[in-house]
Amino acid sequence: MTETMKPRRTRRHFTAEFKRHAVELHLHSGLTIAQVCSEFKISPSALSRWIKESRTEAKSARNPAEMEREIQRLRMENEFLKKTSSYFASLQRNGME
Repeated sequence: MTETMKPRRTRRHFTAEFKRHAVELHLHSGLTIAQVCSEFKISPSALSRWIKESRTEAKSARNPAEMEREIQRLRMENEFLKKTSSYFASLQRNGME
């Protein structure tokens, strides 16, 4: 190894529990990202990524009843659009634009 080359750092791996703890500390304690990163000796980009991932997971863990209502609403909209497009297609076929 030459003098100008630095030794490679090994990549650290964090458990899901560690990540969750760091995210919760930031979200619920009022500490800034920089303060949490300093305390846990992690990079701000890592913590920011974990926060974003936790928000995405929270959105995907919606109430099943709420999801079923949305599915029903979307089915009704889809059926309406099918009927509407069929109606306008028949007008075009009959030359009644």
